Amino acid sequence: MRSRRQVLSFLLGAASSPACFTGSTAQTYPSHPIRLIVPFPPGGVNDTVARPWAEKMRNRLGTIVIENVGGAGGAVGAAAAARSNPDGYTLLLTPEGTLLVTPIASKRPLYDWNSFEPIAILVKSAVGFVVHPSAPFRTLKDAASFAKSKPGAV
Repeated sequence: MRSRRQVLSFLLGAASSPACFTGSTAQTYPSHPIRLIVPFPPGGVNDTVARPWAEKMRNRLGTIVIENVGGAGGAVGAAAAARSNPDGYTLLLTPEGTLLVTPIASKRPLYDWNSFEPIAILVKSAVGFVVHPSAPFRTLKDAASFAKSKPGAV
């Protein structure tokens, strides 16, 4: 027969064993593939950023599945990302215009830009305004004045 001290030692040792805990233990991220939504068709600017980035991050993050979800100027893909589980396994690679301008310019936005949390800037780009030499304006201010003076012409 075992002594009381031996039984208590056994129970205390068993209770402190990690196998006895019923709560979940912390997992390392990521524990499964990451979905990277590019809200434009394959081969575009965003896709040419996404693919090399995913390749470069494979050593740190494992498998990254790129999903091109084009449509409505990026709104369809952004809406898909907004509806996904906010667990860090669905990422959206998009220019800020898709998140800010598209919902503001739409009568019935497919998503709220507050649905997203920015985590990185991968690319900075410049936007240019160019006109044909025969255009009756040379500056953005002149173009706006021209458009206002001749509704429907621009």
